[in-house]
Amino acid sequence: MTFLNPAFLFGLLAAGIPVIIHLLNLRKLQRVEFSTLRFLKELQKNQIRKIKLKQWLLLLLRVLLILFLVTAFSRPALKGVSVAGITSSAKTTAVLIIDNSISMDVIDQDGSLFNKAKSSAISLVNTLQEGDEVAVITTADNLPEIQLTKNLTEVQKKIRDLEISSVKGSTGDALLKAVPLIEQSLNYNREIFIFSDFQTSGFPAAENVTDLTSVLGERVHTYLIPVKKEGIYNAGIDDLRINSEIFERGKTINITVTAANHSENKGSDCIISVYINGERAAQKSVTLNPGAALPVDFDIPLTVSGQVTITAGLEEDDITGDNLRYASFYVPERLNTLLLYDTAEDIQFLQPALQAAFGSEKFSLTARTSSSAGGTDLSTYNAIVMVTGAGAINSAPLRKYLDAGKGGIMLFPSVQVKPDIYKNLLQSFGLPPSGLLTGAPGNTTRPFYFDKTELNHPLFTGIFEKGKEKAASPDIYSYLQFFPGGRGKSIIALADGTAALSEHRIGNGRILCFTIPPSLEYSNLPLKGIFVPMLYRSVYYLSGTGQKDSSSMAGEALRFTVPSAKKDQLKLSRPSGDDEYISDDMIQSGLFTWRATGRTGIYDLVSGSEVLDRKSVNHDPAESVTASANETELKEYFNKSGAANEPVILDYGAALTEEINQARFGTELWKFFLLLALLTAITEMAVARVGKKELIVNNE
Repeated sequence: MTFLNPAFLFGLLAAGIPVIIHLLNLRKLQRVEFSTLRFLKELQKNQIRKIKLKQWLLLLLRVLLILFLVTAFSRPALKGVSVAGITSSAKTTAVLIIDNSISMDVIDQDGSLFNKAKSSAISLVNTLQEGDEVAVITTADNLPEIQLTKNLTEVQKKIRDLEISSVKGSTGDALLKAVPLIEQSLNYNREIFIFSDFQTSGFPAAENVTDLTSVLGERVHTYLIPVKKEGIYNAGIDDLRINSEIFERGKTINITVTAANHSENKGSDCIISVYINGERAAQKSVTLNPGAALPVDFDIPLTVSGQVTITAGLEEDDITGDNLRYASFYVPERLNTLLLYDTAEDIQFLQPALQAAFGSEKFSLTARTSSSAGGTDLSTYNAIVMVTGAGAINSAPLRKYLDAGKGGIMLFPSVQVKPDIYKNLLQSFGLPPSGLLTGAPGNTTRPFYFDKTELNHPLFTGIFEKGKEKAASPDIYSYLQFFPGGRGKSIIALADGTAALSEHRIGNGRILCFTIPPSLEYSNLPLKGIFVPMLYRSVYYLSGTGQKDSSSMAGEALRFTVPSAKKDQLKLSRPSGDDEYISDDMIQSGLFTWRATGRTGIYDLVSGSEVLDRKSVNHDPAESVTASANETELKEYFNKSGAANEPVILDYGAALTEEINQARFGTELWKFFLLLALLTAITEMAVARVGKKELIVNNE
């Protein structure tokens, strides 16, 4: 016998109360006045025995009454015992785990595996009775708190409404979510049902098990219902990488698409197509061998500007959810550049060089003093060219500009640079401090030269003719010593190991840090042929909105930067085609966070008709693997997890509900003990009444 509410068994201690009262009554002496002993002779010995017997019988009945009531509240249950009317079938707690990852979208002759799993789950719910409780857990959704419910109709509707999710499915994680539900159950039957194709990527290996000995006890039974299709062929796009760092309309961008054949026994020829804003831009035919991944490079002319989406795709196969992959970047319609300076001498060569590099088409240059940076809306500029260090400035707005990722800064020391002031400026950005001024401005007798140049850096890509990839060094007369440190990257180094030009990531932006003022007193760099092209490419490179979108995996949260001066109602445009309008209370510290990313594709932050920010969401390549765990591996997992009962593996399409009903066991006896308690109470009242009448008669 098992007690489902064992805590009530402490109530058995109350059975001692009638005994204690009885013993106290025996010790209590009662004074009776009488005048003669002749009345004692009338009290026969058998009547005294009869009274004592009835007292002991009452004591027994009262003890039994307490025992029967306490036992009824403790919900005793036995296997396979049933007495019509006074016993009831043991209640059941069922946790249904349904795999809704993209691999379950495979279609066979009976329909999709996912629909088959849902149909089996609904059939199972139909076997439950009134008072049973059930919960539904999916493997590929980050659902809110999961609770047990006795509303079976609501559960069936929930199962019907389930959809395939692009989030990586984890049957192991779903099983752990079932643990607290099983632990809190007081029902005799506790069951876990898993409907899945049991992908090896979603089901933990036996060596990675979690000890569930305390949960998966004798009364917990696990049923595995595999829904599979043999001979699945699946190829997918595992990666889409944009190799280019500078995006300019009319130029070529380079991307790499990695396609993989995740099937075990079948190779195939397939076509990889690349789309720019939904229009096919390139395609290549490749052969994918079983289990092989193949990176394929594409050079694609960039003919559009603004927000640009690249989509790489394959033809349809058994699993369609991994045939597309997305990436995005931004090509400014017009490059707005801000030129900040300390003195007019600082921009004597910079301003005309920038204007010559771009001309007037699709480029605007605004020149202001460094002290005015705090009163300027920096967010309207794609890049900032800054020549400073002669006087202290407020760098906080510039740091905020970098953190927001709206652009980057090209930083030069001023012609009248003061090393201590310039050092403090660098430190305010989080950069290492600069050192002393080496050499002497205007002293051309012993110039310094470039020692090493990172010619593979995007700033130099395409500048040099093929076979002549070498940067001619200018004559350098004076420079500030600067070592980029571990977080910085030296692009041009001098002979003493210091950097003439280095790159640094600050927040979501970049800084290109020069240590040579743009003046002929410090070097003849402004007269070199590399000067104008380097400025041109630096502005494009630093363009904050031209940075590539870092793709997120389905299920990960997206964080959008919200401009402080938004014009119209903000909304989030999702791949499903639905829009989510964004209220002010959904924006925290200038960021909007969106967590419901179960669908792959493009998510746009929109104000009116303007796309402010774009994020791409893709599937996890592990979901493309078609291999499934076999029965031995599944049983080994539960064995190592400490399950008291070996999992029962049921074939889909067989007499599923019959097998479950045969395995389901237990009969509750609380009604039986409640009936015994009632009968005992009636008997006790009858015996007590008869004894009282006899005592009155005897006294008379």
